[in-house]
Order: sequence, then structure tokens, then C-alpha cells
Amino acid sequence: MVADEITLKDVTERLDELIAWQRFESLPKLRAVLLKELDSDIKKLAYEMTDGEKSRRDIASALGVSDDNIQTWWQRWYELAVVRPSKKFKGRPQHVVSLENAGIKLPKAVPAKTEEEQAIKATQDMGASSTMGQKDTENKKAEEVKNE
Repeated sequence: MVADEITLKDVTERLDELIAWQRFESLPKLRAVLLKELDSDIKKLAYEMTDGEKSRRDIASALGVSDDNIQTWWQRWYELAVVRPSKKFKGRPQHVVSLENAGIKLPKAVPAKTEEEQAIKATQDMGASSTMGQKDTENKKAEEVKNE
């Protein structure tokens, strides 16, 4: 073997070093993307749980959101390249970096809401906006009568 010959081990070591430097250089950009995209505690927890092993139904159930939400987020995260295909399970993504490794504080666990609690909240929100609409109508009528 010639002394100048490059071995597969040498190439692998050099590639590992290049990858380490590339990660170091890219981390601030990745962190900025994650901070912008993960704009709620639920999304941060969903991203962290996206480990390539859990299904979207598992994550949705744990966080009290619909699995359609998780699917939508996963599609968006693929577009942003902050997740990649799982090495263990076909069709499941895994995050490219944990939030902790990206320097982002992981929120405390959010208790899962039952479907009943979600329905009550939605009804309350609709009622509040309906009540506000009625008050606006009443105020306009009162203003019209006043101006006559």
C-alpha cells in the first residue's frame, strides 16, 4: 500500500469533520426557523415528540389536538427541512435536532384536553363573538336613534 493512498477510514473521518462544521455553521439559522415556526408550546412539544417512533395519533392524543393538525405540521416541517424521514418507521418523520440541542427551552407538558373540554371552549368562543356582535348591533341602533 502506498503512503499517499487515502483510505476509506480517512475519507469517513474527513466527512465527519465537515459535517460537524456544517452543523455548527447552520445551527443559528435552524434555530431561527424553529423559533418562528414553533410559535406555541403545543407545536414545540409536538416537534420534540416527532422522534421517528411516535405516530401522529400518539402525539395528537398526548397533546389533545387532532391528528390532522399533526399531519399539517409535519408537512410544513418537511417543507422547512426541520424533520426528515424516520430511520425506524416508514412514513414517520423525526426532528433533525432536539429543541434542547438547538438552544430552545422545552415547555412544560401541556395537559391533554378531552374532546368535551375542546367542545365547551369552542362553544364559549362562539358565544363570546356572537355576544360581541349583538352588542355592536345594539350600539349602532342606539346611535342611529340618537342622531334622528
